[in-house]
Amino acid sequence: MQSVTCEACRKQIPRRSALRVFDRTLCEPCAEADVGTRDKVPPESVARLSDPTVCAQCGHDNGSDELPTIAQMPVCPACEQTLRNRAFPAWVKLSLATILVLAVVAMGKNLRFFQGYVAAAKAGTAAAHGDLDRAASLYGSALAAVPEERGYDVMQKFFTGIAL
Repeated sequence: MQSVTCEACRKQIPRRSALRVFDRTLCEPCAEADVGTRDKVPPESVARLSDPTVCAQCGHDNGSDELPTIAQMPVCPACEQTLRNRAFPAWVKLSLATILVLAVVAMGKNLRFFQGYVAAAKAGTAAAHGDLDRAASLYGSALAAVPEERGYDVMQKFFTGIAL
């Protein structure tokens, strides 16, 4: 644990309990007295010092060796593992499961549109290769899957007429 000297009362205090007030390092009682004498104190002019040898999460003292930092705060190896490998909260997992279920239900309800599209795509390929009977048949399958699509009806009749 590192210690610092209060610039007002000259007392040795642990670094993590010291405050930086207007670029002066002070203990808590001196900092309160200093801030109390001022009319206006901007929030950025008062800050608590952190000790790079003491874990900000659990308070583990690492002696004189500095700890690695996460978000500019020193953390011990055990807390670092916990912070870096945090599990997703239950509400996030539940939300993902709900979205996946809704997606599957939506795909099930709209499966006929997908089947109609696939049949129409195959019909286009068959027509491009000159197989007009198969193209007419596939457009008929697409029309059966999606009867409200007038384009499939027109294309089926078109290729049936050409084939005849």
